[in-house]
Amino acid sequence: LYQEQNIENDLSIYSSISGDKYSLIAEGIYEKSLKSGKLSAGIKHSQSYTKNRYEGDVATDIGLNYAETYAYAEYQLRRNKFNYTFGLGVMRTYNSQGGNSNEKYIFRPTLRVSYNINDNAYIRYNGHISGNSPSLSDLNNVQQDIDALQIRRGNPDLKTVWYLSNTINAGFTIGIFGAAFYARYRYDHKPVMEQITYGNGIGKFVRTNVNHRSFHRINAELALNFKPLKDYLTLTVAPGLNRYISIGNDYTHTYNNWRVKASMTANYKSWVFNTEWFPRWNWYWGETINLGEEMHIIALGYNVQKWSLSLVMFNPFTKNYTQGSRNQSKLVPNVSDVYTNNLGQVLMINFTLNLNFGRQYKAGNKRLNNND
Repeated sequence: LYQEQNIENDLSIYSSISGDKYSLIAEGIYEKSLKSGKLSAGIKHSQSYTKNRYEGDVATDIGLNYAETYAYAEYQLRRNKFNYTFGLGVMRTYNSQGGNSNEKYIFRPTLRVSYNINDNAYIRYNGHISGNSPSLSDLNNVQQDIDALQIRRGNPDLKTVWYLSNTINAGFTIGIFGAAFYARYRYDHKPVMEQITYGNGIGKFVRTNVNHRSFHRINAELALNFKPLKDYLTLTVAPGLNRYISIGNDYTHTYNNWRVKASMTANYKSWVFNTEWFPRWNWYWGETINLGEEMHIIALGYNVQKWSLSLVMFNPFTKNYTQGSRNQSKLVPNVSDVYTNNLGQVLMINFTLNLNFGRQYKAGNKRLNNND
């Protein structure tokens, strides 16, 4: 619900949106263990219907039918210190709204390789291709006022996007030193991102979403561990980098975000003391920098076999908390800040009690966890 009124220039904006969504998800998996590994295959289908009701300056009903089907076959192979997973799959996405429809097939191969060098060192790789569909809020054909100079317009011609993801994890421990490395590269082909133009006929800036050219992101972090007192004290320093390259139809932006987070954990008998500091982990999309959280935490706990008690305090040394965004559009750049000076010394008490009695059974693990 949004309402804005300016008496001086007789401007009035009123918009109310409500929606319902119904979905059905079905999935089946078959697995067969072999001498050297395991063979599995599966199929998953999702069907949903969404209806949004717009009232106020714009009054209309928008309905979207969406379907997604994914079928795959996968083979896991173990050879000495290596574990391999080879997978082939195909995904079909379909959506329709009014007289517009969009259907796309995406080939989804998967490769996972892990190598345990020894008990103290490992390296893992995960690569796959997948896709995602535009949301109804982007696909609708509704035009809404943002303010006196801007409007938001949907785009029923948006297409499903496919992306490629590659991830590497590695780690080792030597005496009191340890390190863990994480890196991911993802490429989005013709991603759905914002585009701003000026409508000469209406005299306002039009903000909409279109399929742009490409988007590249690199996320990397190196966690360095130091245990000067064996398991009694652990110090961790983790420098990280986010790099983004956004290539639009009429713009190209690059953005780098460095940060270093740190933590300390001390253990003595049943006592645990932990403190962590998280600087901002910003991310970029389209033409907008989104500012992450900056927070520090102190925790003290006591753990025994039957129960545990811990006290956790967020931001014990400051009350200021900020988030925000920076849009770099050449037509309508803008800055948004969200802040409060009352989010300090937030105390959390955590208590657990383990009550085990009578006959016990071992339960099986839940294999499927579908939600929408």
